[in-house]
Amino acid sequence: MKYYDAIGAVSREGDWEGWLRLFLTAVEVQTNDAIRRTERLLALQSPYLTAPWLAEELKITNQTAHNLCRHLVDQDILRRVEGRRSPIVYCAWEVLRTLEEPESD
Repeated sequence: MKYYDAIGAVSREGDWEGWLRLFLTAVEVQTNDAIRRTERLLALQSPYLTAPWLAEELKITNQTAHNLCRHLVDQDILRRVEGRRSPIVYCAWEVLRTLEEPESD
């Protein structure tokens, strides 16, 4: 509604400054939200992984990587992606939830 009021003020009164302030405030809000989400995602790392990938990244054995994945599933940090058999794909659901949640101030 504020947008339409600001556009109307431009038409009626030539209030470009008011519209520009509204527009730049919206850009600032969206930019800050994107920065917060990016920081949270960087802290969470990658949303999908497999035990072989984890073994290679951490320089650990495949068995240790599988055990770690099972432990993270037990802790509800990872969830197994259904429909995949080998290698099993896991999802860091918190990462996806962060991407999907509405903006909060």
